[in-house]
Amino acid sequence: MKNLILGILIAVLILSVNFNSFTTPIYKEKVVSCKETCTEQDVKNIRLLAEVIYFEARSEPTAGQAAVAWVVMNRTASKEFPKSIEKVVKQGTNKSCQFSYRCDNIKDVVVETASWKKAVVVATLVYNSKIPDPTYGAEYYLNPDKTKIRPNKAKSKTKIGNHLFYNL
Repeated sequence: MKNLILGILIAVLILSVNFNSFTTPIYKEKVVSCKETCTEQDVKNIRLLAEVIYFEARSEPTAGQAAVAWVVMNRTASKEFPKSIEKVVKQGTNKSCQFSYRCDNIKDVVVETASWKKAVVVATLVYNSKIPDPTYGAEYYLNPDKTKIRPNKAKSKTKIGNHLFYNL
């Protein structure tokens, strides 16, 4: 039932979004709208969350995409991480990024328009807290099929889609 409601909410949002209100540097078409009350910073934050969703979790179910975005949001609320979405997403160096797409030496180009638009919708919903946090406050995630790293001291593990969400 929860998935049905989430699906309907996303469908309604997709149908009501004006995809011509701002441009992202990685995808040259305008793809998201914001209510009149959104600031330029809000739009930037939504774009950054959409990037993380698109490049880290676009093949995941909606709940998995939302969970990845919630990790970013949870980090901004933690003492252990920067307080802004931009600083959380860009944290790290070329050899040790917090998000693998930021340092995989692959140019970040959106090639799947439908996946990008869905990422923007999910990012908007998460940013506005319209999707509850399915990770229960997780600040980390990994795909066990793609990494050999195993968090030995992980607490509160939750598996959503192909990702494992946890805290240290």
